Amino acid sequence: IRKNIIVEQNEPFFTSPTRLEIVLNNLISNAMKYADLRKADPNIEVRVKANSKIAEMRIIDNGEGIPTDAKPKIFDMFYRASANGVGSGLGLYIVKEAIEKIGGSIVVYSEYGKGAEFVVEIPNMQN
Repeated sequence: IRKNIIVEQNEPFFTSPTRLEIVLNNLISNAMKYADLRKADPNIEVRVKANSKIAEMRIIDNGEGIPTDAKPKIFDMFYRASANGVGSGLGLYIVKEAIEKIGGSIVVYSEYGKGAEFVVEIPNMQN
């Protein structure tokens, strides 16, 4: 899986390192777990833009994607959108809870068979 990481940050950014680690570990782990290795160029991209007010993180992959009917439920406790998954269905629930605890938000864009993009926004806790 090709990985690409882009970070644009010119000012200090403060947040909960523990919660940020939970968020990134779960989102990147899912992108790897649901990668479509039959594609010519399976890839994961992490884009971060941070300023004095907010950080926007995008975790983008060209993996399996999420079925349309599953999207409203993916952040629910114990919900697993893919039969290929071998997890408890807690990962995205924990991600959402961690983001909300630091005053942030998360949205997902996905087309089944083409991949997924998770967009996380969190405030700079220095302000």
